[in-house]
Amino acid sequence: MLGQSLASTFGNRAWGPYAMDRVVHTSVTAEGHSLAAIHQALKGDFKGPTRHMEQGEDAYLITSSMATNPEYQLWEGTRFVEERPVRQAGIAMTDLRRCRKEYLPTVPDGVHFYIPRGRLATLLEQEGERPDYELEVSSADNDQQLYGLALLFLPMLDDTQVAEPAYLSHLASAVSWHMLTRYAGKQTLVNMNAEQLSPSRVKRAKELLSLMPGNGMTIEAIAAECHLPPARFAKAFERTCGTHPLKWARAQRIELSKHRLFATKLSLNEIAYECGFADQSHFTRSFAAATGHTPAVWRQARRGL
Repeated sequence: MLGQSLASTFGNRAWGPYAMDRVVHTSVTAEGHSLAAIHQALKGDFKGPTRHMEQGEDAYLITSSMATNPEYQLWEGTRFVEERPVRQAGIAMTDLRRCRKEYLPTVPDGVHFYIPRGRLATLLEQEGERPDYELEVSSADNDQQLYGLALLFLPMLDDTQVAEPAYLSHLASAVSWHMLTRYAGKQTLVNMNAEQLSPSRVKRAKELLSLMPGNGMTIEAIAAECHLPPARFAKAFERTCGTHPLKWARAQRIELSKHRLFATKLSLNEIAYECGFADQSHFTRSFAAATGHTPAVWRQARRGL
């Protein structure tokens, strides 16, 4: 585990002991946030295995269920633990500080978020709030917003979408702030909903966003340039410009790639690199999602070849 964070290794430590023909799991980690999202599912229609972890960790495990099973049960080996019905968009929380007393959950199909307590405290400090809080989650809660965020993680967890660091960072912030505002009574973001960026801040933000990711900038760094905490910056930019800053940046990359496709003879791989995509496959998927056509088809149609 040398050189790896607790978040990035949690999936293997939690569900690695189970045979892959019983429990499957994949994970992505937003290292700047020390937050991991883990997609865990059971294979076959059988009872869910569970166990205690050997050592506590200063983090929460937040679970959003992707499927419904009203008769779901947890078993430790051959011993029945409890019946724990699950429903789609249901939420559960395990305080990993007490994991010797609490069972580590498995679900028929769900996304788990590993969130260090220290990371949540840091977000509050960045907003000028006291870093003391406690999350209070009821097993009876139904959380459609967290479920929606989990769905945004799934393409990256299922390896059908490249996990871009900037996008991953934004989603990690969204999950963290959702937990703080809904389950810890922190209303900072709600109170900032009317905030907009000044024209000079919009200009500076767009200058930096248009160069992503080649300039190595992150949303956090751009927010600092605008003298705002990241979450406030994202909300203010969206209210001012009508779209999230990362969506704006991706749209600019698509427009730049269109110009390169039409006006140059560069290969698709060269255009992908020049416009900041991870590789040609990532470029093709992103371009097709935005335009309805692959780059090659779009280029051929525009050139009349």
